[in-house]
Amino acid sequence: MALTEGIILIVIGFIAGIINTVSAGGSLLTLPLLLFVGLPATEANATNRVAIVAQSITSIITFKQKQSLQLKRHAAIYIAAATGAVFGALSALSISDQVFVLILALTMITSIVFLIWNPIQAVDQSVILTPLVSFIGLALFGFIGFYSGFIQVGVGFYIMILAILLYKKSFAEATLIKVMIVGISVSLSLVIYAVNGQVNWLVGIVLAVGNIAGAFLGSRMVLGKHTQWIRIVLIVTVLILAIRLIIEFFS
Repeated sequence: MALTEGIILIVIGFIAGIINTVSAGGSLLTLPLLLFVGLPATEANATNRVAIVAQSITSIITFKQKQSLQLKRHAAIYIAAATGAVFGALSALSISDQVFVLILALTMITSIVFLIWNPIQAVDQSVILTPLVSFIGLALFGFIGFYSGFIQVGVGFYIMILAILLYKKSFAEATLIKVMIVGISVSLSLVIYAVNGQVNWLVGIVLAVGNIAGAFLGSRMVLGKHTQWIRIVLIVTVLILAIRLIIEFFS
């Protein structure tokens, strides 16, 4: 790894750590970056999780210092997501790099819609949490876990929407649920990818250095709610990266 690449990984990792903690979508920056520095698609997808696990641990520790993690209260949600993550990771190992790049580009473009629309602010919290709604919520969290294990990009958007819409959580509590689900699902999928030899540990650790610093700052930004500027920066950057991936795919 060249020194320049290492510095870029740390800087982008720092920005992604902030974004992942206060909102969602940090992997919209880091995963394309890993592809651009030369990692094969499956290896980039696996290596990206080293940094996410590190930042998740940092965020959880920081949140725990400020409020209760309420693990028992949300245990069913975490179990559903963890189960889905295992199947998602196994599925990702079976597709080609070219197909993965196309899926990533399309996912990034879809995520831009969420960034512009900002559905977290638009959800109606009047939904009554009946047993049926709760069951549907668990099923959806299981699917989200699958998605997280498969590609992970932008998964925080869907977690936040479900936590606020179906479970009527506050923004801060929904953020905690997101951090926990991402930490659990990505950790499990990382083990699966590592067992299959898909993780570049050196690149992942360098990226993690930036992510940890960003998560540390981001956890405090959530509590202070100074997060409005992030969407603008992320929308522009993701659009540029997605266009580049599509051009490379068809070329």
